[in-house]
Amino acid sequence: MEIKDSFLFRNLPAIKYQESILIYDYFGSKIAKVSIEDFKKENLPILNYYKIPKPKMFNPKKSVLTLILNRDCNMRCIYCFAEGGDKKDVIPNKYISAALKRVIKPETGEVLITFFGGEPTLCYDKIVFTVKEANKYNIKKQFAISTNGVMGKRMLDFLIKNDFAFNLSMDGLPEIQNKQRPLLNGTPSSRIVEKTIKELVRNNISFKVRATITNKSVKKMPEMIKYLAGLGVRYIHLEVVNISGRAETFGIKKPSVKEFIKQFLKCSDIAKELRISLVNGVYTNLIEPSIHSCSAVTGGKLIITPEGNVSRCYEVQDKRHPYSDMFIVGRYNPKTRDFELDEEKIKILYNRNAETSKICEECFAKYICSGGCVIRNLHGLHSKDIRKIDPYQCKLIKSLLKDAIIRIYKESCGDKNVATITKQRLANSQTLAV
Repeated sequence: MEIKDSFLFRNLPAIKYQESILIYDYFGSKIAKVSIEDFKKENLPILNYYKIPKPKMFNPKKSVLTLILNRDCNMRCIYCFAEGGDKKDVIPNKYISAALKRVIKPETGEVLITFFGGEPTLCYDKIVFTVKEANKYNIKKQFAISTNGVMGKRMLDFLIKNDFAFNLSMDGLPEIQNKQRPLLNGTPSSRIVEKTIKELVRNNISFKVRATITNKSVKKMPEMIKYLAGLGVRYIHLEVVNISGRAETFGIKKPSVKEFIKQFLKCSDIAKELRISLVNGVYTNLIEPSIHSCSAVTGGKLIITPEGNVSRCYEVQDKRHPYSDMFIVGRYNPKTRDFELDEEKIKILYNRNAETSKICEECFAKYICSGGCVIRNLHGLHSKDIRKIDPYQCKLIKSLLKDAIIRIYKESCGDKNVATITKQRLANSQTLAV
């Protein structure tokens, strides 16, 4: 019986490690080590075999709403997929009110409202309006914002006062940040963003820094980690550039998979030493497996654009986008004051999942990767077939997940053959998706 280096075993990821097999039970939050001899004899630990994970669907009890407030931006990042600043659209209040009404049902006990752009902090009045409208509902509320970190004191003070969580985009070292993420007038942005980070740290605010990695910056990744940690950043998200929007216009290149993995693994060791968490989009389903790669694609969250479109992807914001026909699945109707959805488009996106993909059938990452990010696959292959998978993404995901599972094992098991995985252990192994 030949055993592959990695494989799906009774719907659980299995990896050959030294003279044993590691089996990761994401259903029961356990990891097990089995000798190859026992594995062949089927002397196996008690785990949650043969289960199939749930789809990522809208949960009315815990709703998620994303408001793309605007298309404008105060920076001109060279790889921006949204081409922020090229358009000046701003979302009307009526769309915000209608979106809140749609996601907050009688049974809703909690709502997460996230703000996206463009650069959403340019829309102070819209953010204030949304918070006031949301506070009319007697339920638990969480607010989050994706921002470039360039904002005035009034805006930052409001976000801090209202306990916003921050997803802050910054490419680390000033030499990289200033080249890849200049201000609107072309001048450096690093000092301004550093000031924002220091203010968040001083106020003990929850935030994550997301750095975009290109072929020009990939070898600087370890230095980025040390630099950001020195500013007080505790959660760092490293992601390969998505070749769309300005990245395509300016001929920005991805790093090779081999080089990215090499540098990411170095960063994982540094992060462990510095006691910070390092994350990647690959880890999204690591704790809670799914047949879908992304909750946005399946309607797990409602995404509203400035034009009143209902999109299934943050990147696809208007009809100009080459994949708008696939991802824009609805629009605001002024007569009903609600959003009308195209159920046929929704069904097509829903049916693109790990269970329907022949390519993913026996892959150990089947229910973690779940076919990978749909839009990245389409861009990578220059295709309009959502069933296809970009080999670049596939190779990168498999490499990172193998390493993650091995790190979880080392952190959790010790001299035991089966161990329960706690959130703290995941954090210690630098694989906590936040």
